[in-house]
Amino acid sequence: MGEVVSASVTRHVGAAFQGFSTSLFINDDWKVSHKLTVNLGLRYDYQQQPVECWNGMSNIDLLPQIPGTEFYGRTVYAGVDGQPRPLRNSDGKDFGPRLGTAYDIFGGGRTVFRAGFANGLNQSGSFGVITSAADARIIQFGLKLIF
Repeated sequence: MGEVVSASVTRHVGAAFQGFSTSLFINDDWKVSHKLTVNLGLRYDYQQQPVECWNGMSNIDLLPQIPGTEFYGRTVYAGVDGQPRPLRNSDGKDFGPRLGTAYDIFGGGRTVFRAGFANGLNQSGSFGVITSAADARIIQFGLKLIF
């Protein structure tokens, strides 16, 4: 026998996951001058780690030593033997700032340069994994011409 080199979370047949996610957003615009407008915003995202209704998730814990051997690792089950039901903690620190500006180049409202920056979070699937905020930076620039 050798060491464990990989592990995965198994989704059992008939699994029913539950959880929730919510987002809040605040934004404000400031007219710095008759040509320049700045807008600032802050977004907060919370996504609970999914919980399988019948504790039907398992994982491998590589820390405990198998009694009587020199090997490490054991299968753990959600909600059993002190394991939490979601098998991992939810992250409640997912804030994403927003910054934008609009500059009326000639002052007539017909040629406006707009730029914006947002630091957000990637989510995929119905119970997506929230990855680091660095994975979802959005930077946009635009020029609006009205003729």
